[in-house]
Amino acid sequence: MTLSKIVKKISETEEEMDNNDVERVLKKFLTEIKESLKRNEEVMLQDFGRFYLKEFAEYQGFNPKTRQRITVSARRKLYFKPYAELKALKKIN
Repeated sequence: MTLSKIVKKISETEEEMDNNDVERVLKKFLTEIKESLKRNEEVMLQDFGRFYLKEFAEYQGFNPKTRQRITVSARRKLYFKPYAELKALKKIN
């Protein structure tokens, strides 16, 4: 589902909000999630799930083709953990 489809569905059910209002709110919502993650804050959405970052330290690896040692730089990786209600949806066929 795309952002425009979500906007359309919400604006159909919320009579006091037009497409522009809904789109502005959704974009602000997504921006707040991104900004929170940039500040290394966990984002928990009730009945949906949580977004969080894990830090990985720099380590020594190797190039599998040449077997040459390389340093893999430190990084952060984004994770999403769905809550039980959302997990249950994947069991529905």
